[in-house]
Amino acid sequence: MRAGIAVVLLSALVASLPCAAAGAAPSRVQRAQAQDVLSTSVENVRDSTGHRYGARDHEGRSLDGLKVVQAGGRNIGVYHTFEDGAFNVHLATSKDLLNWTREATLDRDAAQATIQALPNGGFLVAYEKAHAARPADRLLGRTENPTDRIRVRFRYYRTLDALLHAQHSRQFTAPRRVSPTAEGTPHFIDVDMPRGLISRSTIKVGLHRFSDLNDNGKPDVDRRSTGELRGFRDWEVREAPDIDAAFLEARQLHAGFTAPPSGHIGDRDQIILDGIRLQLHEAQYAFKDYSTWRPFLIDPRTTALRPLAIATHGGSRSFGNPTVTEITSPAGRRALLVTLFVFTEGAAPGEPGSLVYYRER
Repeated sequence: MRAGIAVVLLSALVASLPCAAAGAAPSRVQRAQAQDVLSTSVENVRDSTGHRYGARDHEGRSLDGLKVVQAGGRNIGVYHTFEDGAFNVHLATSKDLLNWTREATLDRDAAQATIQALPNGGFLVAYEKAHAARPADRLLGRTENPTDRIRVRFRYYRTLDALLHAQHSRQFTAPRRVSPTAEGTPHFIDVDMPRGLISRSTIKVGLHRFSDLNDNGKPDVDRRSTGELRGFRDWEVREAPDIDAAFLEARQLHAGFTAPPSGHIGDRDQIILDGIRLQLHEAQYAFKDYSTWRPFLIDPRTTALRPLAIATHGGSRSFGNPTVTEITSPAGRRALLVTLFVFTEGAAPGEPGSLVYYRER
């Protein structure tokens, strides 16, 4: 009887092993494979399925920082444009991923927007909200209060139609927690919405802060932080020294550089590719030198970095504001869509500005 029980227990254990393996964390090989797929799609603009340099919407606005999602059978993107002396955040749609029609202005005095489609059919948009100068400031020619510059603003849209008509139902403008002047450029890390309720949500984002490195009361450079918004009302921010260190102590560098990045550690975006969470990240090798912006791939679990060598048609070198989204291409195939900003200081002729491209898998 005991032997029979032992056999049953052993059989049950063996039967459970495939399930345990299926639910196990991705292996090192799987993580490396996902990184290779992402690197190949990001680096090879020349071999992309479709691309567009200097991308603008149908009214001529630059598609700076374009972040794309697919929902309701539509390609939807948020972006910012500098116009009339300020940055504004817009929403656009596209049929082919390369040509975009502006649908609405989501906010003014705002930039660096990102968007996430939610399981309940709603959408979250987060972006930098700039200080709105008081009338007295404008009369005196002061358009920015240096002690109240940038905050992260969140908006929730219940439906696609509400988003297309810029009708948000909830808004939260985050108070700064770790920087005296600016916390901005958000990207979504994770969104949990029990029962589909925004009032019960936990929203985790990455951002950067304008940091005072020498404690002289004046901000110096951008450094990484993470933020968490609970119930669309409670906001907390933490510095991310492990991510900062990954860049400041990087051993794998882009061609032509002999020391790790020492300038801004800035914008980034996340993708879950084949079950693996990965991020694209910009960093500046030399402070105030826009020709030294380069993109990296980072594994947020280990903070391991991989420098990405972007191959454009003309040989541009300097890139920022990376975004990536897994999409269905216009031909109905699985693809990765990437957007970058090509800085004039490192751009080949005909290539500066917003670059949009995708590669079918």
